[in-house]
Amino acid sequence: MENLKPCPFCGGKAVIKKAIKADVMKKYPQYIEKLKSYPESWITMGCNTPGCILFYDTHNGTIKLGFYPDSEEAAAEAWNKRAPV
Repeated sequence: MENLKPCPFCGGKAVIKKAIKADVMKKYPQYIEKLKSYPESWITMGCNTPGCILFYDTHNGTIKLGFYPDSEEAAAEAWNKRAPV
């Protein structure tokens, strides 16, 4: 996988995680109906800096950004494809 650019908001390290639909449904029962149409798993991304708008808490699995059903490579490419600031 290619190197990931830092978070565009805080400069923190990017985090790529695989989400499993059954696990997300258990953790967030209020979203069960919406999640029924999701694939069995997907790739999601975020930042590892607490307090950042894109923070992805690796301890509790809070998803803040991203839904890439294809692959980690597709997620990394999408993350890195942004306009320079």
